[in-house]
Amino acid sequence: MKPCIQPLSWIQKAGLLLMVTLFVTACSGGRHSGALIDTSRSSTPKTVGSASTPTMAEGSSSGGGSFGDESSMVILNRAVKELVQEIRFINPSAVPAKFDAEKLIALLQNLKLEPNKSASRYERELMLDYDATKGQEHIKVMSLLFKSHASIPVNYLGPYNITPFVDEVKLKLLHEAAHIFGIGTTEKTDHEARQWAQSFMDQVPYNNLLCVFGDSNEEY
Repeated sequence: MKPCIQPLSWIQKAGLLLMVTLFVTACSGGRHSGALIDTSRSSTPKTVGSASTPTMAEGSSSGGGSFGDESSMVILNRAVKELVQEIRFINPSAVPAKFDAEKLIALLQNLKLEPNKSASRYERELMLDYDATKGQEHIKVMSLLFKSHASIPVNYLGPYNITPFVDEVKLKLLHEAAHIFGIGTTEKTDHEARQWAQSFMDQVPYNNLLCVFGDSNEEY
């Protein structure tokens, strides 16, 4: 007996086409377009995200060992790529106050990497810092972030999910951007910057989740 295969109705075809279109649109925001971080300001220039994660046979470096900043750079680069995509797709009516999409993207794509320097605010060491000097605004990635993320297993092929670490770095990047936008610039009002950052994270559109659902580490 021949298998009975029913042809798709025009409604089913239209639905399938819509799903494919949403997926392609969500994934076309530059998430896999190579390095987004401009390291021209960095004290230790790096090529970020331009090469795929090496296999176990290749090792994580030419000597088969692992560079101290490898994990942190994978997480940082993924956080930047996802944020840039989310900024492009966020609902304009749902963005927090003082939101400037182009300026925020520029800040993320021009991070100043400072793996050998530390910074403090309110007598507490910082993972990220910022400079709000007009015309020279930028976010600085300090030594503490590199050290604190050095042991996260980004190359491990087993069932390990780095998404929570990426999301936390995204929240911190947005927090520093909020300061540059003039939000929460004192110790008393610092919580306003965190609220601003969280309000953005809460508005991430659903179609963008199609690209991050699989948590494919090797693509960052």
